[in-house]
Amino acid sequence: MTPVLLAASSASPLWYASRATGVVSLVLLTAVLVLGIATTARLDLGSPTKFILHGLHRNLSLLAVVFLALHVLSAALDPSTSASACCPASCWRPWSSPL
Repeated sequence: MTPVLLAASSASPLWYASRATGVVSLVLLTAVLVLGIATTARLDLGSPTKFILHGLHRNLSLLAVVFLALHVLSAALDPSTSASACCPASCWRPWSSPL
């Protein structure tokens, strides 16, 4: 491979951190959604199980917000991310893509 291709294909650690925190955020938000549905479905669970589900839902949602903030921060600091990623409407061209 030419050095130009190697330099273009190497990703920064922030790129990997952004992708990893994005995947973890997606998994955590899915788990929070499932636990939220389980707690509001009015299932006849025992009293200790309700407290466990509520506590787990609360703690996982806090963890999901932390990972989402880390994802946004690492994506904003990544040098390979363009400025249009923060404001997608800034590069909108109505006729640039085929219908």
